[in-house]
Amino acid sequence: SEQELLQGLAQADPEHNWLLERLGADWPLRSSIEKIRRQDVSIYKGIIEDERLQRAVNEAVGGFFSASYLETYAQCPYRFLLSYVWKQQQYEELTETVEPTVEGNLLHDVLARFMALHLQEKLTKYPQKQLVSQLDDIMTSVCEEYIENNKIAVTDFWPSQRRRLNLLLRRWLEREMAYQREWEPFVPVKIEWDFGKNGSTPLEGGKIYLNGRIDRIDSDGRGLFVTDYKRGATPSGSDLTAGLDMQMPVYLLALAALEPQNVVLGGGYYSLKEARRKGGFALQALGKTPFTINNKPFTEGADQWSDFSGFCRITIRGYADALHQGIFPPAPRKKCPEFCPGKDICRAYGNLAAEGGEDNV
Repeated sequence: SEQELLQGLAQADPEHNWLLERLGADWPLRSSIEKIRRQDVSIYKGIIEDERLQRAVNEAVGGFFSASYLETYAQCPYRFLLSYVWKQQQYEELTETVEPTVEGNLLHDVLARFMALHLQEKLTKYPQKQLVSQLDDIMTSVCEEYIENNKIAVTDFWPSQRRRLNLLLRRWLEREMAYQREWEPFVPVKIEWDFGKNGSTPLEGGKIYLNGRIDRIDSDGRGLFVTDYKRGATPSGSDLTAGLDMQMPVYLLALAALEPQNVVLGGGYYSLKEARRKGGFALQALGKTPFTINNKPFTEGADQWSDFSGFCRITIRGYADALHQGIFPPAPRKKCPEFCPGKDICRAYGNLAAEGGEDNV
């Protein structure tokens, strides 16, 4: 084998002169690191044991946890370390085409402003032509702001991209009106709902606080349903119970804590690319909906909400404890994103291993 060959050469050349010339002057260091990597616990596996470093990491991590914060750790602890502790970010130039992240933010802003004009009412009370005109005007205003703030570059590609985004929004409006006709008596009641900035949503046990922003909340007068807009893909049905979809756990726990007078009925995703609701989780108490949503998990016990919320608390606390203990292995559980700040230095980047990624950096 290659390792046996190297060992034989090393024995024949105790001064390592031949090896150093061919493998580089840092070969002894790299060779010793490989041995350390094979240990169960090692800094080269993303495990921080130094107490001083652990304190610094704990200070950087803090006690406030958003859905994206937890989801990043769940999908790859090493990417979390780079993004939120070391504050490493991929450098992005202003390109000729609108980046997906910018597109997503723009669409969120347009929908937030549009839906803010129609809280506590059905869109179906208005002529569709009137709503299309209103949506187009808001889109124009938001695009002008993005261009003025250098978030979008006006190039030869921009007009066609703008038309595509307009078409996407119009398709959303058409589907949204169809949903509202069938989904009685639910109406949107809150848009861009912030929670937890002042520590108002602690997790039981203390020292862990949830924060974030919910895109939209609908109500039928007795219960609440959360909606999160997605530009493209939505979490799969198995992501929730696998601990990879942390948006619904965080959002629904926060909503239950801050709106105790209402019943939390569930939440789901709205794919703007597909112009339809998909994914998420709902209590069986939600009843019939004009879209598909998973209400099967956590039905084994007598109280579905109690089982769901208990699972969420245990999952969140488990991630928080691992963060504070300095456990950051490069073990991606989902496909590594293009924007990962570790793409040029991580051995596991792009290699989604069967056991949850490689265990070395």
